[in-house]
Amino acid sequence: MQNEHLRLILGLKVNQARIDKELSLQALSRQVGLSVSYLNEIEKGKKYPKPERIQKLAEALDLSYDELVSQKFSSEQEYLEQLLQSPAMRKFPFHLFGITLQDVIGLVPNAPKEGRALVKALLDVARGYGMRVEDFFHTALRCYQEMHQNYFEDLEDAVDAFRKECGWKERDKLDKGSVAKVLRERFGFTIDEELLTANEHLSALRSMYAPGRSPTLYLNGRFSEVQKAFLIGRELGFQVLGLSERGHCSPDIEVDSFEQVLNAFKASYFSSALFMNRARMRDDLKSFFSLTKWQPTAFSQMVDKYYVTSEMFFYRLSELIPHYFGISRLHFLRFDKPKGSDTFLLEKQLNMSQVRIPTGFALKEQFCRRWLSIQIIKDLEEAQRTKGIDRLVDAQRSEFMGDNREFLCIALARPMVLEEGALTSMTIGFEVNTTLKRTIKFWRDPEIKDVVTNETCQRCSLSEADCDLRAAPPTVYLWDRARELQRQEVLRIVRE
Repeated sequence: MQNEHLRLILGLKVNQARIDKELSLQALSRQVGLSVSYLNEIEKGKKYPKPERIQKLAEALDLSYDELVSQKFSSEQEYLEQLLQSPAMRKFPFHLFGITLQDVIGLVPNAPKEGRALVKALLDVARGYGMRVEDFFHTALRCYQEMHQNYFEDLEDAVDAFRKECGWKERDKLDKGSVAKVLRERFGFTIDEELLTANEHLSALRSMYAPGRSPTLYLNGRFSEVQKAFLIGRELGFQVLGLSERGHCSPDIEVDSFEQVLNAFKASYFSSALFMNRARMRDDLKSFFSLTKWQPTAFSQMVDKYYVTSEMFFYRLSELIPHYFGISRLHFLRFDKPKGSDTFLLEKQLNMSQVRIPTGFALKEQFCRRWLSIQIIKDLEEAQRTKGIDRLVDAQRSEFMGDNREFLCIALARPMVLEEGALTSMTIGFEVNTTLKRTIKFWRDPEIKDVVTNETCQRCSLSEADCDLRAAPPTVYLWDRARELQRQEVLRIVRE
């Protein structure tokens, strides 16, 4: 990365100096005795010439050698230095998206005033959103997952090979004991379930890894056996896949690189595939989708067949359904509701359907209470009080206001393990299209409610008479409406 930055800085300086002197590439080529194509490669940051060639360039551009090789920019180009020195730019994995840092810099206007304004705007927006470098990494990871429809054949193959090595058959139901035995005997690990819980500074961690001749995996003793099993499977993923660039904790306290974030994802994917074999789960889903009536009990029974939490199961659906059933436009959401609060927190999402999920500043708004993700939590609260029920499964056909697309959503709500009184819901939503109608036979079951939804209460035009679930006034909608009326009135007067 350091060499890439040196090439890029030199290229930007040569390009700016050549433009300042009003020299074409051909004219500069004649002066320094370098081909036009080679000079073009230098300016694009792809080549770094030898010292004697840099000296020739400096002389032709009326610069000193030191000025040209310095990592400092002139005052006219200092905005580029700001951009290059930002941690997000230095560490962002552009290669995953088929571009380079040079391509990004090329989008910045050459004109100093306009370029400076654009860079300042980008940095200010990042600061305004409170974005950290790891936020960029996690955003990049989500985009990477969406590009691959969240299915990774190489990881699935690695899991299948590992199961075979361990003598586990396709339909064997693994548990904590089976994976812990392999981690101890094959990889020499010690597993400690006491330290994290006893240490007040570490009690919020899920797990911690201590390397060495005798490595130790520390697990949070407050977790369920199923959750501990997943964390052991995750550690097996790190070991089997040889993922050396990693953090010591889950969740990571510090994130130093995108590779660290990507490797953590790969290890978790490995564990998920280990406990939910793709072939077995494909067959179970095929049977479930063939039902002509929506059966929440059948769905619950399918979840319970695997030694996983409901969240792990729902997320696995997002990995396998696009690949095996061709239903690729889907989204996964996890909402949490703290005890005694009316706030619903969007804690995790994967959006491959481009459904309108509010993010950024909109997170300060109230999510539409008609969403199944939120309604099922409220229904569970009532069921806990009146029936003593601790888990609900439901389905909904959702249509966004002003959008002709329809989504078939399935959700499950349950209490959170580590936060007494808190509730959580997992939802997977599929865009209703020809493929879905052909695959999921119960999609049109009249027992499934049809609900018109919106993004947030603040953006919704429905009156309180039309929606008795409104949690906040329509401030954004009214502001947008007022601006539109202003625009129309201005146009009317101007045209008269």
